[in-house]
Amino acid sequence: MDIEIEDDKDIEILQFIDYAGPEYAWRLGINVGLDVEESRKRLEKLLAKGLLERVPGNMLEGYHRQKDWVKHMNHTYYRITREGRHYLRKLRTGLEDLSQGEGRGI
Repeated sequence: MDIEIEDDKDIEILQFIDYAGPEYAWRLGINVGLDVEESRKRLEKLLAKGLLERVPGNMLEGYHRQKDWVKHMNHTYYRITREGRHYLRKLRTGLEDLSQGEGRGI
């Protein structure tokens, strides 16, 4: 099995779901600028890596920050896993280290 590295769009997806909460493919695509098929493909890839997990719409009672948000029970939502949060934290820490001069011989 080939190991795929997450690109900037995958990281943007993880960051969006981490910030906004569970989302479904079509709506996620609108928010990060992807068509629905590309959004589904990327969600499945992140799901297979354990960075996201599926959540049925009927399990999301009142989670969202927006008062006027309507959940669609027939959609499959994706939320970030603990591993996904750790992955993002590791990326942030690595970027902070680089911006402070570590890893550059300074």
